[in-house]
Amino acid sequence: MDPLLVIAPADLAVDPGGEIRTRVTVHNPGELVEQYRFTVLGDAARWSQVVPRDVSVLPGKAEEKSVEVIFRPPPAPAAPAGQLAFGIRCASLDRRDNCAVVEGDITVSAVLDLQADLEPVDAVGRWKGRFRLELRNTGSLPITVRIAVVDDADLLRFAIAPTEITVPARETSAVYLAVRPRTTKIVGKPVDHVVTVTYEVPDTDKAGQQQTTYQQRALIPKWLIIVHWRPCWWSSSCSRSWCSARARTPARS
Repeated sequence: MDPLLVIAPADLAVDPGGEIRTRVTVHNPGELVEQYRFTVLGDAARWSQVVPRDVSVLPGKAEEKSVEVIFRPPPAPAAPAGQLAFGIRCASLDRRDNCAVVEGDITVSAVLDLQADLEPVDAVGRWKGRFRLELRNTGSLPITVRIAVVDDADLLRFAIAPTEITVPARETSAVYLAVRPRTTKIVGKPVDHVVTVTYEVPDTDKAGQQQTTYQQRALIPKWLIIVHWRPCWWSSSCSRSWCSARARTPARS
């Protein structure tokens, strides 16, 4: 005869990286002593344990044995999110057709976690700079992220692609940023512009910002000015030396 099973509690809730337990009680309705083995069924079986796994139960309703089923989902982002159905199978080791399954549900709470890193692609230039924002979803659910750029000095123009992106769980997505100065610098020293990129997950408290620097170079480099200036100085110096030498040379008769 099939064993009689009772599970309590049948509805469980746990956080990623946490632990939750339930108890399964078995009765032997037959006339012989039974050796039963318990097995967890479903996706939760990968991070579950039955203690003890095997029990011996005397026949009759007066005898019962209980086992503990321990669920330990992995930390995010490896843990699943949401409700998972599971089963506990109890089968006789001597008569394998004598078996029964009791069912339950376990809910693993969702984790929202986002990491961002702003990296330069080309942070120095006369006309523009380029950057890449990497968004790593280290949570257990897909998340939608909105991106914007802050320029308090209003000295730059920006182009972002895309301005909103959905990052799957346990994956990394990239957002690209182009920076262009509003005014062209003809000569002079390089100018550093602070670039601030903000990101947020709507309807949550997940938000942050990343900063980097774009260095605007002059159109006419310093070395080119020196090259054009030195020949003029050298030519004038040579002319003055030649004229002085001519003045000191006596005229031939």
